[in-house]
Amino acid sequence: MAENYVGEIRIVGFPYAPKGWADCDGRLMPITQNTALFAVLDKRFGGDGKQTFGLPNFKGKAAVGQGKGEGLVNYDVGDEGGALEVTLKEAELPYHTHQGQASSNEANVQAPGPDRALARSTPGFAYQGNTQEDMVKMSPQSTSPVGSGKAHTNISPCTVMRYCIALQGTFPPRG
Repeated sequence: MAENYVGEIRIVGFPYAPKGWADCDGRLMPITQNTALFAVLDKRFGGDGKQTFGLPNFKGKAAVGQGKGEGLVNYDVGDEGGALEVTLKEAELPYHTHQGQASSNEANVQAPGPDRALARSTPGFAYQGNTQEDMVKMSPQSTSPVGSGKAHTNISPCTVMRYCIALQGTFPPRG
């Protein structure tokens, strides 16, 4: 790879970290064997800052530039945010209603199925078969909330790449 700075992160399209580089996988590194890299990263990605320090962890994460985007909070290097899964609360759903419909005809079928609708009760029957007409709105109290409250995946479409960090190279000068 071209000349690099210690602590520089590159995205590569091959399945391994090149010589002198390490995967950005959050692992702890010994300070005594990586003093230049520790001087650049300090303990902002983990470690105790006495014997170990952490590498950035990009496993299952997207990079975000430092600073404050419009309408966003300020992010410093090493901050983490976001969530892999999110459970929507009722207040976050758009306003909507569900109102059931039923046939105004008498029931003539026992079981639900395609082209069948709830109908006026008849002994032994609850559904009207082959109906798409004479449908009426049911009372709003006839339906209830649905859902399990489970989280849903919150991952944008993506292409997987490998993030690597330079363990050696030129020490980056301050600008």
